[in-house]
Amino acid sequence: MSLTLKIQMVRLNQQKSMKFAPTMSVSEVIGQIKEKTNEGGDDHGLFQPGLEGKRPSRWLRLDRTLQYYDLKMNDLLEYKKKHRPLKVKLMDDTVKTVLVDDSLSVGEIVELIGKKMQIKNFEEFSLQRDTSAAAPTGKESKDTVPTSELWLTSTQTLHEQGVADEDMVVLKKKFFVEDDKVSRDDPVQLHLVYVQSRDAIVSGSHPCQLDESLQFAALQCQVQLGNYNAAVHKPGFLKLKEYVPPPIVNKYKGPSLEKDLYNEHKKLVGMSEVNAKYRYVQLCRSLKTYGITFFHTKERVKGQKKPVAKMLGITRDAIIRLDFESKEVEHEYPLTHLKRWAASPASFTLDFGDYEDDYVSVITTEGEAISQLLAGYIDILLKKRKDTGVVLDENDNDVATVETVGRVRGQAGTAISTSSVAGYDSSQGRVGDLGFGGQPMARKGDRPKNDVTVTDIGSAQTAVANILNEMENPGLPVPGSMSSLTPQQWRQQLLTNANGVASAAGKLVGAVSGPGQLDRNALNNCAKEVALSVDQMAAAARGASLAEGEDPDGEMPLFDGAKQVADAVAKLLKASKDASLNPSDPQAKEALRTAQEALKNAGTYLAGACNGLLADSGTHKLLLESAKLIAAATNGLCNMAEQSAANIQDPGKRQQVQTAAKSANQAGLHNLTVTEVLAPAVLDPSCKRQIVESAKAVQSANAFLLASAKSAGMDPNAMDRMQEMARAVADAIGQLLGGTEMAEPRGGTDPEFAEAAKAISNAAATLISAQGNPALIQSAAGTVKTCEPSLIAGAKRAAGKADDDAVKQRILQMAKQVAEAVKGLTDVAGNAAANPSDQAAFQRLQDSARKLAALTSQLVGDAGKQAAMQQLRSNSKFAAAAATGLVAAARNAATAINDQTEQANLLNAAKGAAEAVNALMASLAHAQRHPDDPAAQQALMDAARKMAPGAYKLVAQAKSVAPSVVDPGKKQDMLLASNAAADAIKDLLNSATGASSAVGEQEFDEASEQFQAVMADLDAAQMFAQNGQMEALPGQTKDGAMDLLNTAVRGMGNAAKALVGAAKTNPDQLGPGAKDVASSVGQVVTAAKALAGSTNNRTTQKAILGGARELANASEAMVSCARSIASNPRDPALAHALTNAAKAVADALAKLIAQSKGADPGAKEAEEALQALQRDAMRINTVPVNLGGDFNGNSERLLQSTKAINAAIAQLLHAARNNPNGLGSAAKTTAATIPELVDAANAAAGSCPVKNVQGQIVNSTKALVGEVGKLIRTSQVASARQGDPDAESSLAASAKAVGNAVKGLVDSVQSGTPGQKEINDALAQAQAALVRLQTGELANMPPDVLDALSQAAKSMAENTAGVLTSRDNPEKLAAAAKKVANSLDRVVDNSKAAAAMASGQSSEGLEPLAKK
Repeated sequence: MSLTLKIQMVRLNQQKSMKFAPTMSVSEVIGQIKEKTNEGGDDHGLFQPGLEGKRPSRWLRLDRTLQYYDLKMNDLLEYKKKHRPLKVKLMDDTVKTVLVDDSLSVGEIVELIGKKMQIKNFEEFSLQRDTSAAAPTGKESKDTVPTSELWLTSTQTLHEQGVADEDMVVLKKKFFVEDDKVSRDDPVQLHLVYVQSRDAIVSGSHPCQLDESLQFAALQCQVQLGNYNAAVHKPGFLKLKEYVPPPIVNKYKGPSLEKDLYNEHKKLVGMSEVNAKYRYVQLCRSLKTYGITFFHTKERVKGQKKPVAKMLGITRDAIIRLDFESKEVEHEYPLTHLKRWAASPASFTLDFGDYEDDYVSVITTEGEAISQLLAGYIDILLKKRKDTGVVLDENDNDVATVETVGRVRGQAGTAISTSSVAGYDSSQGRVGDLGFGGQPMARKGDRPKNDVTVTDIGSAQTAVANILNEMENPGLPVPGSMSSLTPQQWRQQLLTNANGVASAAGKLVGAVSGPGQLDRNALNNCAKEVALSVDQMAAAARGASLAEGEDPDGEMPLFDGAKQVADAVAKLLKASKDASLNPSDPQAKEALRTAQEALKNAGTYLAGACNGLLADSGTHKLLLESAKLIAAATNGLCNMAEQSAANIQDPGKRQQVQTAAKSANQAGLHNLTVTEVLAPAVLDPSCKRQIVESAKAVQSANAFLLASAKSAGMDPNAMDRMQEMARAVADAIGQLLGGTEMAEPRGGTDPEFAEAAKAISNAAATLISAQGNPALIQSAAGTVKTCEPSLIAGAKRAAGKADDDAVKQRILQMAKQVAEAVKGLTDVAGNAAANPSDQAAFQRLQDSARKLAALTSQLVGDAGKQAAMQQLRSNSKFAAAAATGLVAAARNAATAINDQTEQANLLNAAKGAAEAVNALMASLAHAQRHPDDPAAQQALMDAARKMAPGAYKLVAQAKSVAPSVVDPGKKQDMLLASNAAADAIKDLLNSATGASSAVGEQEFDEASEQFQAVMADLDAAQMFAQNGQMEALPGQTKDGAMDLLNTAVRGMGNAAKALVGAAKTNPDQLGPGAKDVASSVGQVVTAAKALAGSTNNRTTQKAILGGARELANASEAMVSCARSIASNPRDPALAHALTNAAKAVADALAKLIAQSKGADPGAKEAEEALQALQRDAMRINTVPVNLGGDFNGNSERLLQSTKAINAAIAQLLHAARNNPNGLGSAAKTTAATIPELVDAANAAAGSCPVKNVQGQIVNSTKALVGEVGKLIRTSQVASARQGDPDAESSLAASAKAVGNAVKGLVDSVQSGTPGQKEINDALAQAQAALVRLQTGELANMPPDVLDALSQAAKSMAENTAGVLTSRDNPEKLAAAAKKVANSLDRVVDNSKAAAAMASGQSSEGLEPLAKK
């Protein structure tokens, strides 16, 4: 079979179609192209352009065949020159252009560059991508050397690593082996090492002390500036950040640092540039961190749930483990102890042989980088020893151990690998085909391999059993370097080997069951081929599993699929052996057929896994439970048929029914077996077809059973029951078939990305409303900084999955903007936290937070909604599966219940649950078919909620009748199924709630768009006002505009209240509430523009529009908080942020109303009063300090200050209601009372003898100052909206809040004096008693009023005497005062009762007496 390829002749700009044999080598193909086109020469090669996100560009190697590269019909190859100019940037930013062979590996290119630049130790250098213009992906620790610098893999070509023709690379020193030999005689290498060392010192990668930093800086000055010149080198001349590490610059600020630097520089006068560089390198080499490459890792520590952060350092001599925080060395492992290592995408494992008790394993995403670094060091060390002609002793364990780690050079076929099948030439088998080196590495405690020489079918069984034992612990398969094969190539290799297993197995079955006499030699040869093919497949499975990043502790579809095939082969070998020994045994033949079918199913599943067609876990579970239900229901039907068949008189017809029942039962079990194996790969058409066919076979078998029973004349009642049971089977089959249509690809969501976006959005909302709260600012900013790397990484993953290049670039550009916004926010957050009273700093923080929130929302798009709906669909499948499992368990348990009523109740509940599941499945199918239809998604949410009651009813019924189930096994199965169903339904309801919240995101997006439109409108209006071009609307008067503004402000206030209320009681309505707020803001801005246009005073215009903008900003912040609460309604921090945001909106409304009054001086004075209040609030001592004086005197001073506040508040309320022009003066008078209040409160709190009362005084004072500020704002609104009932109501409520705050402060002060509070309460009680004398109300009349009155008067006299005798004891005095007040209560009540009894409800006669 020929392969047609499109050959692009690059020089001629022509394309030709040519046919080649797939087995032709690339060298032969090039020769054929030259012969047919007479084009090209020895420097030409074949180049395959890459496929975005699937495969990088690559040069085809001359010694490989076309078949190796898996080329398809009409694939495009470019025929062109292999040489290209490569731009290489050095560490001093100079750029050199080198002509290189593009098909060479990076290591070979580095060697070429090193020779051209005359670098002696070129093997210690490598290439990096030039990322100077790339988007930031996170921040490296300032204390460590960065390790994620994307070194290019030395064994791959540039194009294989995505380095395009126009890209620039950076030449840097990667390995530090012979730095002690860097001398002045090698100026090129000395310069390169100097520049790299200088950058590491100045950036702070190598921590050093002050004196060391000054020495480095002085040497750098000598290199760059020459000798010290006193006339030029003065403080201010140098940019210290370019010479001294940041920690030193930040710690030793000022001109003294530069002076010290010049003092060191003076000492170097006369030193040449080369000598200065040499000394710099030597000094740098003396640092402890020089030559160490650090990697951030985590380790699991016993007793701790979360992994602990560690640092792993690699040097030429050792591997070092350090504490992440203190940087202290915890353990040092000599490199000579290292036996082997293994890297995976999520971890890195080291094996030190007998030197350590166990493997050293760390969690890291940089395992491949660590592996390459280790391999590079060992290669260099081995080369150095070889070059120096060192002769090794047999007992030289040191070097021998290292050599076992060294990667095998040359072609892949020379790799070392241990096989379970002895006598097998690895160069002709699996290692040569797979293309990776190194020894498979298992975990500690694994059974060692037992080599088996395969000679017959028995030894083949043993070999396959050994392979299965090894596959029980997948371990970490490939130590050292990773293979150059891509994950896709690995999957293809595994599939090829699996097909080889199937082919060998087919030959084996043919040898056993073929016509003619059994050929033992042929059978044994086939068995040997089967064993060898399984061995190849197992090795390919290890390589594919590692390349794919499968988790040994989680799902491993590739490796587990191969293991299923191997297990099926083991069963096939056994069945083949049995059949060969008993060729006429029907049971042996049936066992062979069953084993062959199992192998076919396992192979089909593995093919689906290799092709990336694995279904989501929800579908997998649903199909399994549906198949189990089919099998159970079919079994019940068959049992019923066999029982009823016993009453059929005709033996032939009875036998026919029994045979049909047996066939139906086998069909149900076969369907279950097929589904168990193929359900995970149901997306593969072949797998799906087999599941569907096996289910339809069950349907056909059941139909035949019913027909047989009817034709046999079965009892009508029995037929009715069988038909009902058959309908249950049909329903289960329908559910199974429906489930096959609902399968979705596994791993479609990115929870890490979604969680990071959610956390950043919530933190941004918190920051917007965190004024004056440094701790909250720091916490939220820290959250942003922590989550940013996950968000950016998730964005890159999303970009990599995008098929549209424009979409990919847009995502990457947005990610870059988000990273920049995070950096900007982090900078301003620190300033705002350090200066909580700086309004300008907080405004910058708010702007940064809003920008970050908007960018994050744009980056995520509707990912949150998609993730929520994906979760709902998945949980719907899990709930349907769990409920189906419970239905099956309940029906099975019902057969073991003797009570007919309980049995019927359980079966009815099971029927209701099954109907609920069918309804949910129908809605789910519709939602999946119409993913963009909101109505379909809403219907799924409703169906999920409706499904729950029916399923919960079955759960309750199952638990209720469980004691009546006489079969312990069936009871246990039903209880376990009921618990699983309850959990699944709970998850389903939670995901339905989450999806409902996510759907509300659309309203938030629309609100955001409205805010953007409002801001644009305000920008234009403010520009017109600035230029004096603001014009009144036709027919618009100032009074009319003012009325319009008042109406809009009231609507805005109501919308804000509704939004806050929704957050507390109904978070599902936050989306519509956000739209209402945005709409109301638009109306306020429109009214504000109209009012601004009605006046010619430019200052007033600017003030009104500025107030409108402040309101719009505050409202947008409130909506941002609401958006975060919608996705996390139980977060108290977000609730607090929303409360603060609502307060800011109220303040902005009040300010806008005040500014709308134009040139009224009261507005300015009120603002000044509020600013004074803020300053005074900052003076309240949070931690009380004794300022002198006794508590009694200080508390009396504080109580007097509250009286002054009460008087000022009365004036403020009068001005707000009756004299708006005097409001400003009244506000300033009110604010003027606060400084004395704060001073008195600080003194009282500091001198209070009771510690908890100190805190009460401080908190009460803060609360009072805050309420006074709110009252001034509310007074502004009320004065501007005279006669407005809402404004008056708000004013009265605010005044009451101030009164309560005053009372709270007074109570706090009095609680500091023993008995004082009780005495005040007694006085209040006495005053209340006197008030009651003025009313006609009567207390309950005692039986003997006069006697009660006499007793009360006597008690009062006695208690009054107690007051007089307790004057010197506050506590006793308080108790006596309380008794007097109680006695007075009884005197008043009894006096009124006696008077009413004596004079017909008239109490006037005794009132004078009671008063006395």
